[in-house]
Amino acid sequence: MMRSPQPARARFWLALALLGILGIGGWIGWLAIKLPTPLRNPTTPNEFSVANAYHHVAEIAAEPHPIGSIAQFKVRDYLISEIKQLGLQPEIQKATAIQQDSPAFMLAGSVENVVVRVAGSDTHQTIMLVAHYDSVATGPGANDDGVAVAAMLETLRALLVGPPPKNDLIFLFTDGEEAGLLGASAFMRDHAWAKDVDLVLNFEARGSRGVMLMFETSMGNQPLVSHLAAIPQPVASSLFADIYKQLPNDTDFTIFREAGLAGLNFAYIDGLVHYHASTDTVANVDRATLQHYGRSMLALTQQLAASPHIDLDSPRDAIFFNVGRLAFVRYPSTWAWPLTLLTLGVTLGMLVVGLRAKRLTWYGIVRGFWGMALATLLAVGCVQGIWYGVTLLVDTYRHFTDVYNSGIYFLSFGIVTIAIVGFVYQWLARRTDAVNLLAGSLGWWMLLMLASTILLPGGSYLFTWPLLIVSGGLWFYVRRSTLHKHSSFDNVWLTLSTVPGLILLTPIIGLIFIALTLVAPFVGVSLIVLLTGLFVPGLLALGNVLPRFSFGVLGVIGIGIAFVGGLTAKFDPAHPIPTSLAYGLDYDTQRAWWLSSDQVPADWTETLLSAQPESALNTDFYPYSQRGILRNPGPSLALAAPTADIIDDRTTASMRLIRLRIRSPRQAQMIAVYLGQPTTVLTASLNQQPVDLHDRAALDDDGRWALEYWGAGSEGFELSLGIAPTQSLPLILIDHAYHLPQEETVTVPEPYTTNPYGLGIPHMTFVRISRRF
Repeated sequence: MMRSPQPARARFWLALALLGILGIGGWIGWLAIKLPTPLRNPTTPNEFSVANAYHHVAEIAAEPHPIGSIAQFKVRDYLISEIKQLGLQPEIQKATAIQQDSPAFMLAGSVENVVVRVAGSDTHQTIMLVAHYDSVATGPGANDDGVAVAAMLETLRALLVGPPPKNDLIFLFTDGEEAGLLGASAFMRDHAWAKDVDLVLNFEARGSRGVMLMFETSMGNQPLVSHLAAIPQPVASSLFADIYKQLPNDTDFTIFREAGLAGLNFAYIDGLVHYHASTDTVANVDRATLQHYGRSMLALTQQLAASPHIDLDSPRDAIFFNVGRLAFVRYPSTWAWPLTLLTLGVTLGMLVVGLRAKRLTWYGIVRGFWGMALATLLAVGCVQGIWYGVTLLVDTYRHFTDVYNSGIYFLSFGIVTIAIVGFVYQWLARRTDAVNLLAGSLGWWMLLMLASTILLPGGSYLFTWPLLIVSGGLWFYVRRSTLHKHSSFDNVWLTLSTVPGLILLTPIIGLIFIALTLVAPFVGVSLIVLLTGLFVPGLLALGNVLPRFSFGVLGVIGIGIAFVGGLTAKFDPAHPIPTSLAYGLDYDTQRAWWLSSDQVPADWTETLLSAQPESALNTDFYPYSQRGILRNPGPSLALAAPTADIIDDRTTASMRLIRLRIRSPRQAQMIAVYLGQPTTVLTASLNQQPVDLHDRAALDDDGRWALEYWGAGSEGFELSLGIAPTQSLPLILIDHAYHLPQEETVTVPEPYTTNPYGLGIPHMTFVRISRRF
């Protein structure tokens, strides 16, 4: 028997209304991470100018400028010139920076920080803005960290034409961040202004576009978050701040935080494919990103510079998040548990009321609970299968952490996930109604709320508020359904109660896909399942209006989008393929190798590596490495080896002290020094600066000790080591030049380019020599 036209028409309008509600909720949430339109010309001189900042980026990122390079000195001189034109007197802090990861391993280098101070009219506190002006050797660093440096120059200009700040401002352009936070370490250890700093704002980038995200804070961040909330369109989440605490990643902010300074850390993170890559050029700087980045930097600096007192001694952390662009919510983190317990009480109370009223059943709740688990497993498995299929189409993708058209795959994954959830819940609804399925799915929300409150309290809001509001709406529905017959209003009401969750999770899901890239899409997919489970009643109402196989068709469309992305993927000079190729020479034996960290040789590297290169540990040129590489014998080229010349060699009853001058005749970017055999190092110093060997037991166990020195230039550096009086000193010296040997003509064909720094071995040349003293 056919349904009457009127109910069908009513179901259609109901479905349209539900789609409208969900669409508006998602749009409001997405606005939180939508970039503003760049302003062509500021209306007043004290506004941030994208044009000015873009010009600075073009000058700074004209070429790769790693620590100690001639290109780096050009950038340094440009900064000095631009700051002087503003009527200020910057200074260059030259120092030997030492950064110890452990007693047995040191990073060090010769750094040249650029620093300038703007005196406040009524100084109470000193605020320092920080960005690093060095790049990696594998790319020009337009985004990392050229945009931040340019924004600081433009912020400085805009501040000087406006009202004078009340608080002192220090602008620190650090050197050697990419080599290991060297400039920041040198500033905190040696510079006279370090003791004056009260608050640090650090600016970074991990990509080529996106909103400026505040992702890390110092302890007691509640007052600082309140200042951040006062600027236009702040983007931040205490979820990311809590997650970042658990990660091994470091920026210059790490040095300041560990020194006990208060502060905030900012970055944009979309476009990871350009990070540390040859494509990190001014052409890949997004003007809308630059607008948001610079406007936020200027507004926050003005806010803090004008503040008569910034509370930096607060013991309280905040929970904070965006509600689209409607509000930036923050409250004390001590509220996490009371809100969790309140939400738990409301949810359990709703379940009890529903079960007593026989509107809910244990059978239905259990089906809803395990139905969400099933949907998650199917969605994750399907997405991983889709990506595997794409990599069969585009074999090169197997070696990428991010790809140039990643957005099309994220869209595909989202569509497929929603289709799978709809299909699973349609199947479950044959024996259970939508309300029971919704109640069951809330079990996962409760578990995640409790887990986040215990482990990541800054992220508890993400589960607490949606769960509280949906449970309240479901309680109202259960109470109402005992008195009234079910109506379309109930579906609308329940769908409306999911809107807060949609607003909160939409930007987080987007940022998580961007942050974790295609390496770990399962996290974003799982959150989509979790969110979609909240609007099960609306989803099933849509399913009743749409044709029978609509969710299947939607899934096919999602899969098709992914494969269209794979079939249309292109590689050209603007979208090159990263490859790994290095040349290593053992100067003592004159044995040489072509090396690669790629899983298989690329077409062009196969001519040097052979079709079946040997797989081995790269201990010849990274003696403590446990990573496997591909290698093939190469020609012995006439390359100069690093040198170690004795300056002084003295022996007392307790110690032998050897002073050496170590150089790279090739002026390689980095010189590594290793012990050739187990040796107890009693004392050490670099350029006559003592090195803390506070835990010598760590050296005694295996006798390992290593140093990486960056930016030594033509003069090299002085290394002093104290050892036992009866011991000799066996050293291995290896210099690292970040280019292929010029003595051997190696042409990198288009569309290939060097591996980004930090992602395997880039195009470089090693020369190793052993010495015994």
